[in-house]
Amino acid sequence: MTLVMVDDHPLVRSALVQLLRAQGLEVAGEGSRRADLVPLLARHRPTVAVVDLLLPDGPVTDALAAAREASPGTAFFVLTSADDDSQLLLVMRARVEGFWLKTAHPEQLVAGVLEVARGRRSIDPEVAARLASLEGRGPSAAALQRLTDRELETLAALGRGETNQQMAESMGVAVVTVKTHVSNVLAKLGLRDRTEAAVFAWRAGVVR
Repeated sequence: MTLVMVDDHPLVRSALVQLLRAQGLEVAGEGSRRADLVPLLARHRPTVAVVDLLLPDGPVTDALAAAREASPGTAFFVLTSADDDSQLLLVMRARVEGFWLKTAHPEQLVAGVLEVARGRRSIDPEVAARLASLEGRGPSAAALQRLTDRELETLAALGRGETNQQMAESMGVAVVTVKTHVSNVLAKLGLRDRTEAAVFAWRAGVVR
């Protein structure tokens, strides 16, 4: 699996690149400006692009459409330290595969990038909580009655941003069982993916 990274903070970029390399990811290219993103994608066609939301020459949201055209198979993992709810909504509505705050623990960021590189979505629980306060989409809280106790536990874990492996360990079950619980939660609540489940979990007050 390969990645490119665009971030204008050299220390952040260097530290995260080292951690990701240690997990077996090949870092094909780096940049520090929004204008670097599309050329990097066209040149390397990486598995995942790790990009800062706000770059010196503008927000990355303005370049996402062109970025997807340049490398249709690339997943996008967006990082931010910004406290701008409008930008959060723009990123999520762009259907990026990953979105985390830079204040998260480095191990969480690495785990999130790996999830995205493997074809899944990953959202910071704090982001999910903020989105839940901004958007009223999704099922009503009454829909929780459709879930079993174990499925409620799974929904809460999704809201905390836990991986299938983390849920399996905390529940004392196999990963395949967790996948079944996740599928049941999505089906019963009419949600499309783990990100929507995380947002709903916060909005419904399931996360503790």
